[in-house]
Amino acid sequence: MPTGQIFLAMPPASWRGLWPFERLIEIDQRVHSLGQDADGEVYVLTTAEGIPVGKSGKVWALVRKAD
Repeated sequence: MPTGQIFLAMPPASWRGLWPFERLIEIDQRVHSLGQDADGEVYVLTTAEGIPVGKSGKVWALVRKAD
């Protein structure tokens, strides 16, 4: 079964430092692409198949949780 993971990385305070990152989400879909619209919203394109074929594709909108 395909699995997909989305990670978030933030630039470090120092120029040569490592980028700290965290896993945002893990889903039972294969991640094929990321996109961004004119308003800056981020979208994830996935499929339940190993390749983009058939009708199992989905578009996910990444939404920031309220603090």
